[in-house]
Amino acid sequence: MTHGVAGEIKLLYEEISPLIEVYTSGLCPQCNDVCCRQRHLKYDDGDRLFLRSFGIEIEEIEAHDMDACCVFLSEGGCILPRWQRPFRCTWFFCEPLIEEVQDNSARELRRMAKLARDIQTLRGCCLNHENHP
Repeated sequence: MTHGVAGEIKLLYEEISPLIEVYTSGLCPQCNDVCCRQRHLKYDDGDRLFLRSFGIEIEEIEAHDMDACCVFLSEGGCILPRWQRPFRCTWFFCEPLIEEVQDNSARELRRMAKLARDIQTLRGCCLNHENHP
């Protein structure tokens, strides 16, 4: 993945993150069924490729209990910036979060969906290019 494309993806993450955190900051601390679990803490090849373009090498975290809370979860939420999280972790939206966003702003939901699609498209293009030069 070129640093230029990785940089674009990172900028999109930085744009979408505050939009999501407006909602997660209110919902997540009150949650009784925390979805941030060890099983989501798996970096795939795309994650490694993306992060490597910023000089970040990922070491797998050995999870003994896949249903335990994520090691990066704090009282204030995830301690990792959204762009450094595993892709699968970043895009999990629980039902209460989706409902909260839908109830507040259809426009913002469309904007978040577009940013998410843009990230996924850029990531997919780069992965396909890496696998098929």
